[in-house]
Amino acid sequence: MQKELLVAWTLLLLDGDKTYGYLLHQQLLERGVDLQASSMYRRLAKFERAGWVESSWSTSVDGPRRHVYVLTDAGRVALRGMTALIRELREAYGAFLDDHALAVARRGADGEVDEDATPAAPATPATGPPPGGAAQEAAGASPLGLVRPRQELLVGRVLLALDAGATYGYDLRREFNARRMSADPAALYRVLRRLEADKWVQSRWMRPSAGPPRRFYRLTSRGRRNLDEIARLVVLIRDAHDAYLHAAAHVDAAGPADRPADPIRPSTDPPPPGS
Repeated sequence: MQKELLVAWTLLLLDGDKTYGYLLHQQLLERGVDLQASSMYRRLAKFERAGWVESSWSTSVDGPRRHVYVLTDAGRVALRGMTALIRELREAYGAFLDDHALAVARRGADGEVDEDATPAAPATPATGPPPGGAAQEAAGASPLGLVRPRQELLVGRVLLALDAGATYGYDLRREFNARRMSADPAALYRVLRRLEADKWVQSRWMRPSAGPPRRFYRLTSRGRRNLDEIARLVVLIRDAHDAYLHAAAHVDAAGPADRPADPIRPSTDPPPPGS
């Protein structure tokens, strides 16, 4: 699971009532967050140092004392930021799947396109101010408000752009900017070199009618098959985003007054030795 989803689910489950580690771990597992208990406790300690979480020793109604956690106001600010980021990422993944569906339809019944297609037209940069907000502050996204593509989306977008026809690196960068996706040029060319080494992409130098020679890239049949595999992976990621956003919307709609009463009774005693 992506890191931002892991953080967001943890903060969301801590919002409202106090909870203890074992219960939180079970709730995370039920939501598809595959996380070792030891890793979860390390993350909770990190959240506490950041001021997002407070912990105390409490006694349950009918059980032993437990280390319980609750989200702070600063943690709620971070939660809102993470939710905003996941919403932006969900839109980016959804847009990729929409564009991939169009590409598949364009290929025709045989699932192939001409690998010697003429270069695609350069993308037109988007107009208007880029989105911003708390998502970037909470998760370290671009200060310009651009969504930083994850590796599978970066590779998928490169392959998808080349599926439309051969093009060169600068046009690929324009394609990312048009979609408000921040991609480091050096990282983009490293991806292209790796894809060429794996035979997903081929390149050759061409001399345009005006200007210096340029290196054009085109998609191979192997690259096209792997593009379709990436699209299937993105479906799973998009569905995970949807599940989280649905849960977050439900919590927001319920409000603190409608959430279950806190079953944990605070304890002022110090923790037992060795705890």
